[in-house]
Amino acid sequence: MASQAMRPTNAMPSTTVDSSAAGTARRAARIEQPTTQRVTETAKETIGQVVDSTKRQADSQRARLASGIDQIADSLRQTGETLTEHDQKLAGEYAQKAAVRVEHAADYLRERNVDEVVRDVQDFARREPALVLGGAFALGFLAARFLKVGGPGGGRITNGG
Repeated sequence: MASQAMRPTNAMPSTTVDSSAAGTARRAARIEQPTTQRVTETAKETIGQVVDSTKRQADSQRARLASGIDQIADSLRQTGETLTEHDQKLAGEYAQKAAVRVEHAADYLRERNVDEVVRDVQDFARREPALVLGGAFALGFLAARFLKVGGPGGGRITNGG
């Protein structure tokens, strides 16, 4: 008797419920698909706008960086001239050579767009991974020292109080 109570007595309503649920799911999928497409297209447009804005800002910063580097090159050149005038020709020559190299770096930044700079950095990182990792370590170390000195207490060591 218990086995008869467990079996459905009429299979028809179950099939009707299943087909009704499947129809509802199909209708929802038809409604959802255009909505999903619109959301996807809107997201792509927004991402494109953000990328464009970021590239414009990066180009602006790249130009400012090139100008700042030019100022450093000018300072090095003036320092080299001053050293040479004060009978320190060797140091003056090194300062002049450094000015030329720094000026080349500024020209490099000025002549390339952000995508080219990023591609060149990636190529360099592939060719010289140890140098890039060492540079990243050095920058991290300097940043930590800078933050430590700039933090509360100014980097001073105190004895317990």
